[in-house]
Amino acid sequence: MPATVMARAGSKKIWGKGDIVLVIQAHPDDAEYYVGGTIARMVEEGCVVNYATVTDGSKGTFDVNVDPKVLSETRRREQRAAADVLGVKDLFFLGYPDGDLYPSLELRGRLIEIIRTVKPKIVMTLDAWLPYEIHPDHRVTGLMASEATVFAGMPNFYKEQILSGIEAHKPDFILLFATDSPNLFIDIAKHVDKKAEAIMRHESQLSLSFPVDLTKKGLEEVKKELVRNLRRKNRKKGRCVEPMRMFRVGAGHFIRE
Repeated sequence: MPATVMARAGSKKIWGKGDIVLVIQAHPDDAEYYVGGTIARMVEEGCVVNYATVTDGSKGTFDVNVDPKVLSETRRREQRAAADVLGVKDLFFLGYPDGDLYPSLELRGRLIEIIRTVKPKIVMTLDAWLPYEIHPDHRVTGLMASEATVFAGMPNFYKEQILSGIEAHKPDFILLFATDSPNLFIDIAKHVDKKAEAIMRHESQLSLSFPVDLTKKGLEEVKKELVRNLRRKNRKKGRCVEPMRMFRVGAGHFIRE
C-alpha cells in the first residue's frame, strides 16, 4: 500500500462524518503525544472518538514520595481535560497497574467487550511490533488491542458476551501508532496547536519530557517549545504529519494490501 498524507486507503476514504473511532492506549497521555493531531482532525471532520486507557499511570513520575493512588487520580483528571480539548466523547479506564501489564485472556476479553459496545469503524493503538520497545505496557496494550480488534467480530470468541446481548462487531481499519514502519501519514499542520494544548493538560508528565530548567520557566514556555518540536519533527514533503501503520481488519487477521 503506498504511503499517503491523506486520510485515504488507496482511493477509499478512511473516515468520514459520523464514523466512530476507538483509541486504545496504555497510559493517560499516549494518545495525545502520538496522535493528538489526528484525533483533533478526526473530530473536526465529524468523527466520534472514544478512548480506552489500559493502565492507571500510577508510576509515571520521578518523585519517589508521590502517593500512587493520588497520582493515578491526577492522571485520570488530566486525561479527561486533554480529551475535552480534542473533543473526545467517552473515556474507559481499565485500571491495570502501571508497568506490570502482561498478556492475558481477561484483558483481551475486556477490550473485545469495549469494541463490541462502542462499535468503531477504526481502532487506533500502539504498534506492538516496534523494535526495541521495552515498556511492557506499550507492547501488551498494542498486542491485546490488535487481537481484540480482529476477534471482536467473531461471535464464538468470548461467546458469553454475545449471549448477554452484546453484538459482535468487526472494525474496518486498525491504525498502529508509535511505529517505525508507517504506510499512512496524516497531515496535522492545522492541528498542531490543539495537539500541544491537549498535551499541556498532562501537567504531571511534563517534567518527564522537558528539561527541569524549562519547566521552571512556566507552562507557556513549555508550550512554545512543544509547538516548535512538533512543527520540526515528523515532516514529510514539507508537511507536519503523524505516521501510522494501517491495516484493514479481517477475521482473525490483519489484511495487507
